[in-house]
Amino acid sequence: MIKEKETSKALIYFLVGWVLLNVLQAIGTGLFHDEGLYWMFSTQPDWGYFDHPPMIGWLIALTSSWLPGELGVRLPFILMSAGSIFFLWKLTQPKDEILFFTLISAMSILHLGGFFAAPDVPLIFLISLLLWVYRKYYYQDSIFLAVCLGLILGLMGLTKYHSAIFAIAVGLSNLKLYSRWTFYTGLVIAGLIIAPHIYWQFQNDFVTFDFHLFNRRGAQPFSWSYPLEYLLGQLLVYGPLVSLVVIPAAIKYFSDLHYDCAMKYSFYTILVFFLIMSFRGRVEANWTAAAFVPMVY
Repeated sequence: MIKEKETSKALIYFLVGWVLLNVLQAIGTGLFHDEGLYWMFSTQPDWGYFDHPPMIGWLIALTSSWLPGELGVRLPFILMSAGSIFFLWKLTQPKDEILFFTLISAMSILHLGGFFAAPDVPLIFLISLLLWVYRKYYYQDSIFLAVCLGLILGLMGLTKYHSAIFAIAVGLSNLKLYSRWTFYTGLVIAGLIIAPHIYWQFQNDFVTFDFHLFNRRGAQPFSWSYPLEYLLGQLLVYGPLVSLVVIPAAIKYFSDLHYDCAMKYSFYTILVFFLIMSFRGRVEANWTAAAFVPMVY
């Protein structure tokens, strides 16, 4: 079992500054068009929407009902962004905190996610939380930890469908999990949480799945520009300079800790999956957001 360091004062100061800075950005920046759409979702909370699971609408509804303006839309995402950094720190246990803060501050996806209301923000938060809990569960078979994993997995499923790829990759990284009865308890809990959304899909002719799998882009002839745009987009979404260092470092990383297989499997699976998808049509750069946490790790 890896012994975690106590939370440092430097981390607390960094997180307070991060939240305050992003509150100012949230107040001083008008909503982008995607955020306007998500705000509309929040005015009619439901178990699903035409092109998204329900979490994005629920989160905005939590605060926009009592806190007016852009901050009311963005506050949950500001707090979750800070939470992602906290659990990333817990996961990495950095010996050099200045290097950790510099790396975090240089990554584009976390900058925008610091105040932007988008599904990628709670997804990254939940993945960082999941991997932190999973590490504990890896070393200690516990019904409590299994239940926590199930709750987090269920919430991930209500946040973004790409989380399924991440969950499958982590599951395949350690086949010994399937010999634990507690593991199946977690899976049942995750299924129960996602079930109302699946029922909503059934009631609405699986409209979201149909849209994303078959009708999102329409019929597109193959173009080499799609995979090239995908590869370039990965450099931009994580930061045009820092990506040239971090992505190769993540690929070269080797560890004799079996737990780290979850990081490797999820990192490669997500990037390769969407690379393959880019031969089918245009892939948006942020679709690989689930790879962010294992990449930083």
